[in-house]
Amino acid sequence: MEGEGLLPTAQHTLGDALADRLLRLAQYVLIGIFGLLPILFVPALTVSLVYTKVMWVLAGLLIVLILYSFTVLRSGLVKFSFPIPVLALWLIVISAVASGALSGDFRDTFVGDGIEQQTILFLLILALTATMTVQIFTQKKTIMTLFSVLAGSASLLAVFHLFRLVIGPTFLSFGVFPGTVSTPIGSWNDLAIFFGLV
Repeated sequence: MEGEGLLPTAQHTLGDALADRLLRLAQYVLIGIFGLLPILFVPALTVSLVYTKVMWVLAGLLIVLILYSFTVLRSGLVKFSFPIPVLALWLIVISAVASGALSGDFRDTFVGDGIEQQTILFLLILALTATMTVQIFTQKKTIMTLFSVLAGSASLLAVFHLFRLVIGPTFLSFGVFPGTVSTPIGSWNDLAIFFGLV
């Protein structure tokens, strides 16, 4: 039952202070990625909102992988925990790769125009993020910190939309959010899903 729980029980370090600091830094990077992702945008029309968010996650994931690799090298302990939902996500990625390899348009299925949500590369990034999150978020305190940062982002997003509702859609548009239903999180449906989850 140890590998099937939602929270892994792996001990990553053996009391090594540097390895503990590296793991804590990797945790803070993941918290920063997920905490700021709902409110992150580039105030320019030349870069799409989805592409910006995917690149943010990809850069953070690369930093987390490097820090986690240093942690494993420093501590000398490698122990992975793969809960059933993460394994299921990897099975989805494998089936998407098989489907994409057999499709007629290889580039669109794997990368698309800008790593959209329907591409195999996006699914791979999602699976890697889920895997690294399970490996790194091993303490309840870290998960509660992530929830606190997400609640802060949700509060900022709610205030942003309340101001736009009261003052008008031109307020805080930054040249990127021209419509009344424009939002930094993506689409209006994404905003509803995010508030429903938070």
